[in-house]
Amino acid sequence: MVVKRMTALILALGIFWAILPASSLAYSKNSQGLYVDDNGNVIEELWDDDAGIYIVNGVEYSIYNGDDEEASKKANSGSDSTESSATATPKLNEDGGLTIQSGQGGTGETSTESTTGLTPAEWAARVAKYSAQLGVTTGVTYTDDNGQEHAAEIIYVGLGRSTIQVNGEVMLVPTCSIKWDTEAPADQVLAVVTTQKATYATLRAKKSKSSFVMGHCDKCSVLLVISTGKTWTMVDHGGVRGYVLTSALTFYDNEPKNWAAAIITVKGKTPSGNTVHVRSSTQRTARQIAEFDVGTPITVFAQDEKWTEIDVDGLHCYIMNEFVTLQEPLLSEAEFEAKQALANATPTPEPEATPTPEAPTETPAPEVTATPEPEASVNPGLNIGPGENS
Repeated sequence: MVVKRMTALILALGIFWAILPASSLAYSKNSQGLYVDDNGNVIEELWDDDAGIYIVNGVEYSIYNGDDEEASKKANSGSDSTESSATATPKLNEDGGLTIQSGQGGTGETSTESTTGLTPAEWAARVAKYSAQLGVTTGVTYTDDNGQEHAAEIIYVGLGRSTIQVNGEVMLVPTCSIKWDTEAPADQVLAVVTTQKATYATLRAKKSKSSFVMGHCDKCSVLLVISTGKTWTMVDHGGVRGYVLTSALTFYDNEPKNWAAAIITVKGKTPSGNTVHVRSSTQRTARQIAEFDVGTPITVFAQDEKWTEIDVDGLHCYIMNEFVTLQEPLLSEAEFEAKQALANATPTPEPEATPTPEAPTETPAPEVTATPEPEASVNPGLNIGPGENS
């Protein structure tokens, strides 16, 4: 299944790498020739794939733009662009820092030579270093129906169901059956990107708008929350930890939720090659945030006359009813509450039967012991023989 989204995965490193669209990046050069953001702050680090540039400390470098190395080198050769720093390639340090070999940013010096820039793999290595500093691995466990816990890897997280991998097997399971390392309050362990001013929330290495950009979380993305704060929230998105503005998120608990399994269809069927758009709200004018093949499993939460609220591949969004085929009934809230009450009820143990005591054993009557009669005693001093008279 091919999902047409703006998120790319660097599979070789197993690290999420988000490509920022050029149209949504807001930066410009100041009077010193350095790139700055809307507030005039020098951009610490930024990757703009569409523009083909990598910015570090306000200085621009070229990047490879193709999958083929030779084509990439050709695309970067013979550039007539003016650089505000030296031409040497920035080098990654062991601590994750980046060293410019010669010519420091902000000197006002220019050169007509093209830099060699960073490859996507080098960029991914840089993201990996920052991720490691933030604790790249979030411990996740899955509890099966028998109560057994298993180490798991999250592929997509949703509010109702999540796609995980356990011992090489990919499964779609209730999200409430998985747990992860978090310091967030119980009602804020999941979050959905609901920013109103942009199409994504920026994932940063530090609690600062000028810090290194780890990537971006598309609008409607469901995130694991690691810790919360008034201004910044630490999240895990695609296996990479970073900080997102708290104001860009809506929080949820991880208690059992009322949902039904369904699939995306067209007129109740799954014709090959057909795709369907999902949106960020129940408005036809709402932004189309992704496009999915028919037959894609979805998790349904609610339906009205026209729209269905769903989870699909890590997004919490909306789809028109005509493209949904339920695989099981969606319970009413009253039915769901009754079901949960029954599941949570502590069964009353049946009283154990008290055994009836046996009748006491009769005490046998004691046997009468006969008293022996005394024998007649003979006086040993008298010797009376037969026929003798005294």
